[in-house]
Amino acid sequence: MTPTPNSEPQDGPATVFIADPAVVSLYNHDDYYFDIVLVAGWPLLTKSEELSSYQEFLHIVQSCFDPEDYEGTRPAVYFYQPQYLHVTIATLYPLETKKPNDSELIKSYFTKLLKKAALREDWPSNPLQLHIDSTQLGAKAGILLWKELTGGLAKMRKTLEVIVAEEEQKVAGIRWKIHSIPGIVHTTFLRFSSEPKSCGDSVQRQYQSKVVTVIEHIFPMVISVPQVYLVCETTPFMHIPNDEDHVLWSANLAQ
Repeated sequence: MTPTPNSEPQDGPATVFIADPAVVSLYNHDDYYFDIVLVAGWPLLTKSEELSSYQEFLHIVQSCFDPEDYEGTRPAVYFYQPQYLHVTIATLYPLETKKPNDSELIKSYFTKLLKKAALREDWPSNPLQLHIDSTQLGAKAGILLWKELTGGLAKMRKTLEVIVAEEEQKVAGIRWKIHSIPGIVHTTFLRFSSEPKSCGDSVQRQYQSKVVTVIEHIFPMVISVPQVYLVCETTPFMHIPNDEDHVLWSANLAQ
């Protein structure tokens, strides 16, 4: 499994929406998954103005769908609550539907990897700074796209790639490489548990006119992100507690 950076969102603006089986696990409160991710901003929005902006944003996005698609106990359109919002720096080990037999070894390997990475000269020593760039409603998810103003997030991703390449040379046959590194800075806020009943063409037209055009006015602030977390997810999409059972390692970027 080699790093697979992407230069742009692969899930572009869509008029057909695809259910993600993992979303159902959120309704069922399933807790048997396994993956390792490095995230920043968890939760991403903490100040009252940021939370207020997010609620305004969700209200406008919901207006693009028929109410039956987002109301009820198990709606087709699933919106993230603020405490689950985050930015993924890298997925180090991919999502599996059960804990691997060597899960403790996997966790130990990536914890050591991050500790080494954080000692590197290029590892950022100041909080990340996020400013809204755009938003997109794709076939599988809705995302907020950010500009990271300091360059620190890009440096973290590059440092991880360098560290893994060096570790490969030292440890013959190691199979735990970085699974994927996004080429974008994004926050997922919406997924689908089933196919919405709303007309996809209408939803996307409304999203472009009612959401995309005003996104910079909804989120005018710069969001400071002072910490990163290496996390073992047992429920997808960071719907887990921020506690010692899930956080393997963390770093404060404000030195």
